[in-house]
This record gives sequence, C-alpha cells and structure tokens, in this order.
Amino acid sequence: MKTTLTKEVDFAVLMPNDEVEKTEITPMKMEVGIEDCLHIEFEWDKQFYHLKDVIVGKVSFHLVKIKIKSMEISLVRKETFGTGTKTTT
Repeated sequence: MKTTLTKEVDFAVLMPNDEVEKTEITPMKMEVGIEDCLHIEFEWDKQFYHLKDVIVGKVSFHLVKIKIKSMEISLVRKETFGTGTKTTT
C-alpha cells in the first residue's frame, strides 16, 4: 500500500513601500543605568535595518562611579509579519 504525505505551510512576503522606508530613517535613542552610579546612552541612526545594512551609532557613558571590566552589545534579529490582530513575531 502506497501513501503520500503532504504538508502545507503558510508564509509571508514583505513588499517594501515608501511608508516603511520613511519609518526606517527615524533615529533611535535609549538610556539605561543604575541610579547615581552608571548612566549609559545608546544612539543609532535608524530603527529598522536590512540584513545588508551597516549599523552606525554611538555609546556614551554619562556617569560612571563603578569599575567596569567589560561591555558587550548583542544584535537580535526580529521578524514581524501579518496585519492587525494577526501580527506574528
């Protein structure tokens, strides 16, 4: 007896438009720290990047009252698709 297995999977394709490109050029700024000990500011030139983009930004230490051994920055790839209440990340 011969059986055939099939599996269907939905997928999404992003078609960039002018609206997406306008939001991509918005500068991003974030401040983190420990009260009265450490204040660090991160700043980069846009909120969204293509995988082939070069990330340009800066890290500023505004207040440092503790000894820092090292610092690391991690990049996390996050994809979102769908519209309205059916958005999936």
